[in-house]
Order: sequence, then C-alpha cells, then structure tokens
Amino acid sequence: MEKLHVSNLDNANEQANTMSPNVARALSALVNWVQKDALPRWLERGRHISGGWFSAHLSSAGIPQMGAPIQLVAQAQMLYLLARAEHVGWLNGRRKMARELIDFAGRHGTLPCRSDGYVRSLEAPSVVSDSRYDPLDHAWFVIANTACFAAFGEMSDLRRAYNILDWLHIHFADGVIWKGIDGKTDAPPELYRQMLRAFLYLAEVTQKPAWHKRAKTLYKHCAGTFYLPTISPLTTVDAVSTLEWREQLAWVRVLCRCERVLGVGLTSAETLYREIFAQGHLSAEAGEGIPGEVRAEAIAAGMALLAANVDGTEDLVIAQMGMFFRDYVVHDMPGVFIDKPWQKSGAGGSLATLVRLFDAALLAQQVLAKSSHPGS
Repeated sequence: MEKLHVSNLDNANEQANTMSPNVARALSALVNWVQKDALPRWLERGRHISGGWFSAHLSSAGIPQMGAPIQLVAQAQMLYLLARAEHVGWLNGRRKMARELIDFAGRHGTLPCRSDGYVRSLEAPSVVSDSRYDPLDHAWFVIANTACFAAFGEMSDLRRAYNILDWLHIHFADGVIWKGIDGKTDAPPELYRQMLRAFLYLAEVTQKPAWHKRAKTLYKHCAGTFYLPTISPLTTVDAVSTLEWREQLAWVRVLCRCERVLGVGLTSAETLYREIFAQGHLSAEAGEGIPGEVRAEAIAAGMALLAANVDGTEDLVIAQMGMFFRDYVVHDMPGVFIDKPWQKSGAGGSLATLVRLFDAALLAQQVLAKSSHPGS
C-alpha cells in the first residue's frame, strides 16, 4: 500500500470539485484506506471463527493477541461497524455475521436471569473474567443494535436496543442522572455523552418525537451541569491529559450531531475544537505520548465540523491525518495501525481507534458528496 502522508496523496481519487484538490485527495484517501484496507483487515484477522467473536486489539503484525480477554464492548463496536458499513454500501451480506455477534454476546456475555445486562469480559466463551456491568458498554450495545435496525430493517434489533435501555434505566439511572459502573457514584461525563449519542441516533433512525425529547432533555442537563470542562494548558503529555483531550474531541462530534438533530450545539463544538488546538495539545511539537485514539478522535471531530459546513477547519484536520498516517500506520501491512508507536513492545491498534477512524471516513464521504454537488 502507498504511504498515505498528506504530501503523498496524489494517487487518491479526486471525488470533489468545489474544495481544494489537496483536501479532496486527503479525504478520499482516508475513505479508501478505511473501506478497502482497515475494515477488511479487522474482518479477516480480528475474528475468531470458531467462537464467533472479535478481538479488541490487533498487533503491529496485524494479528490478535493470544490469550487476551474477550471484551464484550468490542463485540458491540464491531457490530456497529458491520451494520453501518452495510448501511452505506461498504459491505454486503453481513447480516449472518451480525446475528452471530448478537448471539455470542447474549449467550456468553450475560448471566442467568439478567438477559439484558452484559458482563465486561470473558477469559473464554464460557468463562466470565469480569462480571461487572459497565453502563458505557451497554450504551455501545444500544448504538450497535440501533445501527442494525437502520441497516437491516428488522424490528428485533430495535426491540433489543429498547430492552437494554430499559435495563439501564432500572440499574443505572435516576431520572436524568446516570450512575457509574458501581451503580452508586455519579457517572463520568463520558457516559452522559454516549447516552446522548444513543438518544440522538434513535431520534434520527426512528423519527419518533419521544427520542428527540429525551435527547434534548439530556443535552440541557449536560450543558447546565458539567459541560464544558476546562481545558488546561499543555504542560506534560500523560495518560490523564490525553484522556481529557480525547473526551473533549468526542464531545465536538456529539455536539455537531446535536446541531443536526436538535438545532443546537455547533457554536460550542467549533469553540471547543479551536481551543484545543490553540493550546497546542495536538501539534507535532507535542512529542511522544499522544495515543492514536486521540489523533483519530481529532480527525473525526474535525470531519464532523466540515460536514456541518464550519469554515477554516480543513488545515487542522488534514494536519492530524498527516501525523496519523505518518506515525501510526504500518505502511507495509494494509489496514494495520499502532496506537502507541513509541512503545518498543506490545504495540498494536485497538478496535476503539478503528471505530473513530471509521466514523471519520463516513463523515469524509459525506463532505466529498456535498462538495461534488454544489447546493446540496
């Protein structure tokens, strides 16, 4: 595969005619890499055929880590990828694989009499290694099953999403307030963001006013309670600071979707995105220590702003793409990337990062399509 540096995108298909050629080529290259390299790689090498489940990580050699726990959230994330890719025409005929993932999660990832609650991880398909219920994982299952309904049109998927939501409200919600993994302490902002994303997605897919109302109520609570957290100036690059930046960038994406569904949020999204970059958090000079998932979220957030027709973000997005493809992609192995290239051992890429890149590519395709049809 050709190296996908921003300065080396000349062979990517130019699909747009109203944006700059460099931006069009870069966006096309991202779409092509995700659709033709990264997604097929994970479908081929990440799946354990005998068990019907997917690994949460692939090594720098593009193979699963032997003996790693089976993460239930990874099954939800892959289910989401399968359904969304099928819905937009990037995959075809994957309903059977999606059903197998749903069946695996239900058969092995739930405890007796708790059919709508998924454990966190398994040592083997029949051995639970972490029996806790994480509401964040369940938010992913709601999103994934909603994506299945959108792609395949079967009511069983939507009913499953509703059942999981009902279970979540019984065990982790008190009105608009959500609880963390222990069911007692307040949930982190990440859970609120994921639940807001789930409600927005349900509102778009079902077109039911009830989901629009729930999304708006939760958005107002988030805006009035903890949004937006202060972004501290760049001092050192560590696990705490990079997690904060990733979360802020993820909020940018959700706020852009709020704008599309609820008609609010875009101004805050743009302000937040520009503030992150103004602090120098994600510049090339920031040095080692910025995980690939943060770069991927920066790309996806920027694509969301481009899709929302926010001017002046192209250079920021393209710069992040350039750094990701230069520093995190294994160029002699199509579709393989590394989350922490500075590590000498145990380097590999996560399914969570792939999901961010996938969503970025979907948004890039939307931007290219709009640019190719002025006035659309």
